[in-house]
Amino acid sequence: MDFRRLEAFCKVYERLSFSRAGDDLFLSQPTISAHIQTLEKELGARLFDRMGRTVLPTPAGKALYARATDIFRLVDLAKAEVHGLMHRVTGEVILGASTIPAGSLLPGLLAAFLKAYPDVSIRMQTGDSAAITQAVSQGECMLGVVGARPDHAELTATFLCNDELVCVAAPAFSTAATVLPLEDRLAQPWIMREPGSGTRQAMEQALSRAGKDVRELRQAIEVASTQALLACAAAGMGLAVTSRLAAQQLLTRGELVEVALPALRMEREFWCIAHAQRVLFPAARTCHEFLVTRCSRDGCVAPQSKGL
Repeated sequence: MDFRRLEAFCKVYERLSFSRAGDDLFLSQPTISAHIQTLEKELGARLFDRMGRTVLPTPAGKALYARATDIFRLVDLAKAEVHGLMHRVTGEVILGASTIPAGSLLPGLLAAFLKAYPDVSIRMQTGDSAAITQAVSQGECMLGVVGARPDHAELTATFLCNDELVCVAAPAFSTAATVLPLEDRLAQPWIMREPGSGTRQAMEQALSRAGKDVRELRQAIEVASTQALLACAAAGMGLAVTSRLAAQQLLTRGELVEVALPALRMEREFWCIAHAQRVLFPAARTCHEFLVTRCSRDGCVAPQSKGL
């Protein structure tokens, strides 16, 4: 089976278009069509249903794609291992990261990693901790950095560092600088992260330890990213809990102030996760080791925030 034809098939499967697949592979549409037709003749099965401009994989196409991706992954692994024997770390690392690590912890660490290993490229996917855990579990990401240790038997989790959570608000927010009982704070408007967020999980756990329930909060708005949460807080929409790493620059510039919550001690951990049954490519394995080593040495410090 010709690899070029298999590559063309995979690209059509992923793009659901002969023309877009041709653009990605720098081949003409007739060439892509010829590759697919030859494969279909070789296998004796139709791989795609063509309905006008719409292309949909058949059951045979789905079966072939599942095996084809394994084939290409093994080829890439073989190349990476050969390069490893030549003391070269090369290849792509598909890294999933929840929003706070993606925006505050990892940029400086990954910059140092890429400087040490210039032949490696990184493709980073972002989402909340639950989404990234699922992506690693399903094999969509080689590694993940999340704010909550996953409870998945098929995943390994390596501790990176602790993360302090703080309550913040706009300086003009009413009573932001006043120490109030927790009950009074809960009655004020809150900006919340979505369920599945590691930040939200840590906040819910802190409230539970204080004998409170997250449902007691007066939720003003729920957002799906740290950036949105900070923007809403700076706009004066309410109180928000987030990582000190993420809020540090806004706190330093005075756009946010820290709100004292003596009754709550909010802290969580960042973890690097991987699938226990998958063999990590040398590039992914080296990236994992680099992150663990640097975090163990430096703690939870975002290099770009030093000196603020």
